[in-house]
Amino acid sequence: MDAAWQRLQEEEAERMRLEQERLEAEERAIRDAEERVLRGMQLITTNETVSENQRRLADALSVEYQNDRWERYMRCDGLPDPLTRQEVTAYLNSWRETPIEAEQYPEVMRRTDEVLRVIDDLERHVRDKAYGDGELAQDMAAILQQYQDTQTEKLDVATYNLLTDLRPHVDLETNTVQFCSLGRHVSLAVWSNCSKNLKNKGFLFKDLGVRFELPKQLMDKDIAVRIMRTEYDHVSKFCRSKKMLDLAEFRARETLSDVVLEEDLRREREREAARVAAEQQAEREAAEAERLAAEAASAKG
Repeated sequence: MDAAWQRLQEEEAERMRLEQERLEAEERAIRDAEERVLRGMQLITTNETVSENQRRLADALSVEYQNDRWERYMRCDGLPDPLTRQEVTAYLNSWRETPIEAEQYPEVMRRTDEVLRVIDDLERHVRDKAYGDGELAQDMAAILQQYQDTQTEKLDVATYNLLTDLRPHVDLETNTVQFCSLGRHVSLAVWSNCSKNLKNKGFLFKDLGVRFELPKQLMDKDIAVRIMRTEYDHVSKFCRSKKMLDLAEFRARETLSDVVLEEDLRREREREAARVAAEQQAEREAAEAERLAAEAASAKG
C-alpha cells in the first residue's frame, strides 16, 4: 500500500512537472513570437532609415561633386576634372612626357603639390563609387595607381638629377654632400662621403630629426644616402594585413535583414536544442521512476 501510494505521488509530481514545463514552453513561445513581431517592426523602421540616409548621402555627394567642378572651373589652375576620364588621362600623359632633364628637384616638388591634389580627388571618387561599379570604375582605379606610380618615379628622377651635380651641396669642412629640403608633402635629404674619409661615417639631419651611420664595409664605397619622408601613403594599401572591408561589399554580403534572419535562425536552433534536451531528460527520469517502482513492487512481492 505504501509503495503504491508513493508511486502515485511520484507520478503526480512528474505530471505536475511536465505540465509546468509545458506552460513555461508556451509562455516562451508567446514571448518569442511577440519578440519576432517587434524585431520585424524594428527591421522595417531601420531599413527605412538606412534607405533614407543612403538617399541623402547620394544627394549630398552629388551636390559636393557639382560644387567641386564649379570651384575647379573658377580656379582655372590647369588641373583635370577627376570625373572626366579624358582630362585625367591627358594630364597624366603630358606629365609622363616631361623630359628627364627638366625634372629638377624644385620643379618636381612644385608639381608634386599639384598632382597630389588630383590623386586625392581620384581616391575620394573611387572610394565613394562616383564612377559606378562597371568598367569605368575599374579603369579609374587603374589610372589612380598610374598616378601614384608616376609620382614615385618622378621623385626618383629628381633625386638622380640632383646626384648628377653635387658641387653646390658639398660641405668644404668635411668634404661631404649635405643636402636637405623640407616640403609640404615631401622632405628629401642626401648625404655622400666624397673624400671617403673613414671619419665621416654618418650624419644627423637635424631638420628631419634623422641620424644614420654607415657600416664599415660601405665607408670607402662610392655611395650616396637618400632619406625621403612623405606626408602621404601610397604603399600601405598593398599590405595584406591592411585589408578594409568596402562598405558596398559589406552591404552586398550581409544586409541588415540577413543579419536579423540569421540571428532569428540561431535562436530557433538554440530553442529546439533546449526542447529536445528537456524531452530526453524527462524520458530518462520517467524511465528511472518506472525502474524504481518495478524494483519496489518486486521487493514487496
